Amino acid sequence: MKRRGMALLGAIVIMVLSAILTALFLSFSTEGAKRTGDQYLLNQASLLAKSAEEFTILAIMGHDRTATGNCVNQVNITYPNSATPMFDINVSVYYIGFGGLSNCNDYISEIETEESNGSLLLDITVTSSENILTEPVRYTRRAIQKL
Repeated sequence: MKRRGMALLGAIVIMVLSAILTALFLSFSTEGAKRTGDQYLLNQASLLAKSAEEFTILAIMGHDRTATGNCVNQVNITYPNSATPMFDINVSVYYIGFGGLSNCNDYISEIETEESNGSLLLDITVTSSENILTEPVRYTRRAIQKL
């Protein structure tokens, strides 16, 4: 009688241990898949921020700031350009050392060193749209560029 009871108890212990290990493996595998997806979205946001920086510089170079006061102060982009975008990209432009151009966001109007005049400070923010992703992704980048 004792042997049958011990065998039954041993079988129950083995079944409980195998259930716990299976639950742990399942938890780790779903966590790894989620982490991979989050890392993919963060990398995509980083690449979009770099692309928005280059696009903003191209847009600034295409405007005549001196004659018309036509400055690019803000750039707003949605990616992809469709009815349901995944990311909203906002770039704020601040001009450094341009000497008080009209309609421009001056960060610093006059600088002592000639090399720093004509620079840009770009604040880039990439945020995920609320209607696409369950967890928000927000990536910020600050860049200084010389024109």
